[in-house]
This record gives sequence, C-alpha cells and structure tokens, in this order.
Amino acid sequence: MVNHKVMIVVPHPDDETLGCAGTILKHIANGDDVYCCFFTYALTEYSEGQKKQRLEIIEKVHQAYGFKEYYNLKFLAAELDTIPQKDLISSFGKIVQNVQPNIIYTVGGTDVNTDHSIVYKTVMACTKPSYTPFVRRILAYEVNSSTNWSFADGLRSFLPQYFVDITKYIDQKIEFMHFYDAEFKKSPHPRSKEGIEALARFRGVSANLHYAEAFQVLRWIEK
Repeated sequence: MVNHKVMIVVPHPDDETLGCAGTILKHIANGDDVYCCFFTYALTEYSEGQKKQRLEIIEKVHQAYGFKEYYNLKFLAAELDTIPQKDLISSFGKIVQNVQPNIIYTVGGTDVNTDHSIVYKTVMACTKPSYTPFVRRILAYEVNSSTNWSFADGLRSFLPQYFVDITKYIDQKIEFMHFYDAEFKKSPHPRSKEGIEALARFRGVSANLHYAEAFQVLRWIEK
C-alpha cells in the first residue's frame, strides 16, 4: 500500500472542514500524511483577543484531525488582494517545496470569494509540473456559500468528476464545524447543519453513495 503526502490548502479556517473533512479523515485513516496550510486566520477588525482565539481554534482543529503538520501564513482575511502576488507565491512556494506533497486539495477558480480566487492562482503558480514533479494530483473542493453561489454562466461553474465516499465520516464533519461557531449558521444557510448534510447527500446520490464530497480534477498525472 502506497502512503501519500497530502496537502490541504485553506484560504480561511473552516474551508477545510466544509470542503473536504471526510476526505481528510479518510486519508489519515489510510495511513497518509496530511499537511494543512492556512492562508488567513482572522479579520482586520478583530481585537487582539479575538485573533488569539482564532489561533487557538486552528490549533484545536489540527489536534482533532491529526494533521502531520500545519502551517499558518497568518495573512488577514479579505485582504489577500492587497498583498503582492509574488509575496504569496514566495510564502506558499517554500511550504510546497518543504513538504513535497503528491496530492493537493485546494479551492477552485470559480468560487465567489476574492481570497479563494487568489489562493487558487497562487497554488497553480507554485505547482507548475516542471517545478514540482512530485505533485501528481491537484483537486479542487467546493465550499458551501462560496462555490455554490457562483451561479453558472457558461464560464464559471464547478464540475466535479471525482467523488469520495464520506458516509462513515459525515457525523464528524458536522461535529468539526462546531469549532467554527461564528461560521456555522442556521438553516437554510448553506453552512448550516442541514445545508452541509444536503450537499453531501446530493453529491453522494450522484455517485450511488449515501454521502460524498465532490472534487474537480485540476491535474492527475500517472507515471
């Protein structure tokens, strides 16, 4: 059995749980080393106490999942567009070269969120095949209230081709969202318990499964 080195790229804390909690848990259960990189951790208007609390939440999430290691670039949310792209590429590129993952999960380029779009472009810039031959797969996950609110216009749409059975992990996915009470909303919000379950159920029945997470394949190289 081949063990993988997996990297989860996260624009905002909670994206990893909304987008691929079950898949992360499945990788870890299979013996894969899973690393996580958070680009942002707090909003500008947060007090120092609130920012400290966000750092503590990220640490709790790390412990709950059992990541091999996690990285926090500590940028501020909703401000990635004020940072030179070369600085983002430099910061994230060093982590990619250090970890050398062969599977990367990231947000896609169709999300209605400026930070998500910037992170997507940064990931793709840092993983050009000639620079990162160790990266064999790049998969985009969907984020409730970002991906699903990008209404298809013929150019922007999330078209998943890869589905992961998370039936065994759906309860943990919901449980882990409680780390992020501020982002965990009431129904009918997409980030509510009902919204998260409904999306997982829809993706599941699309693939003859009970619950699933869906991904868009950005790169898949077999050697």
